[in-house]
Amino acid sequence: MMVPKLRFPEFRELWKANRLGVISDSISSGKDKSDSDGKYDLYGSTGVIGKTSSDTYSGQLILVARVGANAGLLTRANGNFGVTDNTLVIHLKNSFQINFIFYYLERLDLNSLVFGSGQPLITGKQLKSLLLFLPDSSEQQKIADCLTSIDDRITAETQKLDSLKAHKKGLMQQLFPAEGQTQPKLRFPEFHDNPKWEKKKLGDMILKSFYGTSSATSDTGKYPVLRMGDMSNGKLDFSNLVYITLDDSDFKRFSLKKGDILLNRNNSYDLVGKVSIFESEIECLTASYIVTYRLNQSKLNPTFCNNLLNTSPYQNQIKTLATKSVSQANINPTTFKEKVIIYLPKLDEQKKNANCFASLDDLITAQTQEVEILKAHKKGLMQQLFPSLGEVKR
Repeated sequence: MMVPKLRFPEFRELWKANRLGVISDSISSGKDKSDSDGKYDLYGSTGVIGKTSSDTYSGQLILVARVGANAGLLTRANGNFGVTDNTLVIHLKNSFQINFIFYYLERLDLNSLVFGSGQPLITGKQLKSLLLFLPDSSEQQKIADCLTSIDDRITAETQKLDSLKAHKKGLMQQLFPAEGQTQPKLRFPEFHDNPKWEKKKLGDMILKSFYGTSSATSDTGKYPVLRMGDMSNGKLDFSNLVYITLDDSDFKRFSLKKGDILLNRNNSYDLVGKVSIFESEIECLTASYIVTYRLNQSKLNPTFCNNLLNTSPYQNQIKTLATKSVSQANINPTTFKEKVIIYLPKLDEQKKNANCFASLDDLITAQTQEVEILKAHKKGLMQQLFPSLGEVKR
């Protein structure tokens, strides 16, 4: 018997040990198949993946991804539905326990049970043998209700985040030219009487361009080096940097300045052409397959340029410049400068546009942090409300 580190004050009884297999009627793989004409949800390793004609399962059940990269991932299903054979179905004897057991298994991190180097796997036998410590039903309900309320808050805040992202996406479609268009659908009121956006060659707006360093990087060094994996949706992620040590003269050749536009010139076709802006004050370099373009900021606002080049029409235009081999695609940096044609308003309208999206990005960043704080709070609370897998094994 044991108790968790944190309990609600009204509960004092010890938790009693039991195997998951004992408190379950069955733990087995699903067998249902996809059917586009089916009327029931079909669950796979990541949740609902389509429709099926089979309503093999009904009620509220716990599903566990059985095989592959998602092995150990948990899902709750409800209603009438089917389940694929790469997913395990847990039928609990007492249905009132489902939320408590779901959170308990989430706390245990079933991915730690996965084995197999070629095809990661978790078995029903492993799940049946899991030793759990259970309080009485009223304490189970209290814990489940507490964590459900946090999940509801996370869901609500995530929906706010998704709404902000959707609003930004919609606004970009309005404030930048659509595919095949030269003018945006919307302009800020103070610019309605301004001239139409002018056709420009991107190269005419660039003062300097250069490749990143080709020297080897490591986990330590004097200067951080940005790579393709650090580029996402026009922004840069500095949380997983590698480093390099260079002479001062070499550093000056490769160093970035605030407002530089970065192009991922060489990668798979899906990833080539990614564009991000460097907005940091830190001393930083890029890998050799990233090209840096330093803009004439008296003609082209860097944030406006970055946003423009990350719209779908311009990303499509950039990808047409890539030459493809079997596994790689490459964009010639000079071709990029010469062939990318942009349409620009006057600098004051560029800045207004850029500030609008910068404000939205700040809201998105703040909302993202709110969601992450709630997730961290839930994780910390679960570590207190349930024993860990290591404690369970002892």
